[in-house]
Amino acid sequence: MVESGTIWQAEVRHGPAATLRDGDEVDVVVVGGGITGVTAALLIASEGRSVALLEADRLGCGTTGATSAQVTAVPDMGFRALLRRCGVEAGRDYLARCNSALELMQSLVDSDRLACSWERVPAYWFSENAAGAGRLENEADAAEQLGQECRLLPEAPLPWPTAGALAVPRQALFHPLRYLQALARVARQRGAQIFESTPVLAWKEDRDGLVVHTANAQLRAGALVLATHTPLGINPVQTELTPMQSYMLAVAVTQPLPAALFWDTAEPYHYLRPYQEGGRAMVLVGGADHKTGHEAATQEHFTQLASYAHQRLHSAAIANWWSAQFYDSADGLPYIGRSPLTRHVYLATGFAGVGLVQGTMAAMEVAAELRGEERDMPWKATRLTLAAAPRLVSEGLDVATHWIGDRLKPSERGSVDDLAAGEGRLLRVDGQRRAVYRDDAGRLHVLSPVCTHLGCLVHWNDTSRTWDCPCHGTRYAATGEVLEGPALSPLAHVETASGPTHDRLPPVASDRDAQRFDTDKG
Repeated sequence: MVESGTIWQAEVRHGPAATLRDGDEVDVVVVGGGITGVTAALLIASEGRSVALLEADRLGCGTTGATSAQVTAVPDMGFRALLRRCGVEAGRDYLARCNSALELMQSLVDSDRLACSWERVPAYWFSENAAGAGRLENEADAAEQLGQECRLLPEAPLPWPTAGALAVPRQALFHPLRYLQALARVARQRGAQIFESTPVLAWKEDRDGLVVHTANAQLRAGALVLATHTPLGINPVQTELTPMQSYMLAVAVTQPLPAALFWDTAEPYHYLRPYQEGGRAMVLVGGADHKTGHEAATQEHFTQLASYAHQRLHSAAIANWWSAQFYDSADGLPYIGRSPLTRHVYLATGFAGVGLVQGTMAAMEVAAELRGEERDMPWKATRLTLAAAPRLVSEGLDVATHWIGDRLKPSERGSVDDLAAGEGRLLRVDGQRRAVYRDDAGRLHVLSPVCTHLGCLVHWNDTSRTWDCPCHGTRYAATGEVLEGPALSPLAHVETASGPTHDRLPPVASDRDAQRFDTDKG
């Protein structure tokens, strides 16, 4: 049976959530219960400061729980781009900090005996053609200048032909949610308070700190760390981030891959890693990336991955499929540190496809900055760079195109009566464009299609059944609740002229299963 959902989420259990009390005060509030936020909470608490972590859902419910769990310090942009962007000295420092984050993860696993299937393995950046092999030679030269240990090989240890590989030793594999839950347990032991199901609605700064508002309580703090994958609310850094969707399959195989990380030189690239599930050999296959909200038929990206897997992996049978969101930055480096135009707010975002290590590194950097160790580094959140100007112009035009152009496009043809169960569309209802979704019980949910962040129109994602904003990456549940992204408020529910639409429509059988994969054909 093919299942929609991450393999990691199915294997962990969440305990009861603690309740935040109104009027509490702490030194630091951390928002976001992924690897960045939990690591930051642990580090801050370990220094003897009071810290409260606020997670809108449950720990690891976002990208940390939907990752392929490739733990690598290799920058997503590659060594050559890093060398061009930073130069030798700053580039070496950046790589050293990423490798230090990887070693911190190792030390936490060892010292606190975290049961998370941690294993140090090599990583192979490989090519299937001569042009890609030539690129890897150039990457190896840049890596040497940056002090990164690596080795060129004539081929990768994969069960299909390759034209060359760049091997990087001592990267890692693990179970991300087991690691995260164990990390949260240690953070609590060191004094951190962790509150799940506690979305942040707003905050207000003053000279001495800020007040953080949630649905049920207010919390006073000296500093606020937004470990939310992209800054919440409206923030200048959002203009320098591109929200991206990546797709993943868990594939059962008869010939397991060696214990290693793999990614290729294709554009967009593919990435693979082995995994054992109940004694069954699996391979996680990811890729087919695109900008969030820019593809109408997202199911096709899973089909592309399925074709890739069936062509290369012996007797591959797809077991799970899911997608995840990440953010590319304008110049390839993350944004870490004090947020622009603020006194007490700190950011950690823009990790591209390597957020497990860079998120850990960001937690280390923010903890250091909170200690007063502020330095002028190329990845600081307040930076301005001419190198990123072309990308900034391009992304700005893209946002403007969607903000204006999507309003000029006609609504999708058809009526609410045409919607199948599990389907959503932008339709005309009472003469107005609406985001309309029919749930599996046949009820209609009529929403405003206007993103509550900066007013772009959301697009329907047919595989995850979400409303996605193409401008800054907010993703809403089919019924309007914020799932991730900068927006703080849900999509508005709209009353129709004839009253609540779902009360007058019969249930419709779901065609959801018809969208799933034929595992024999891919």
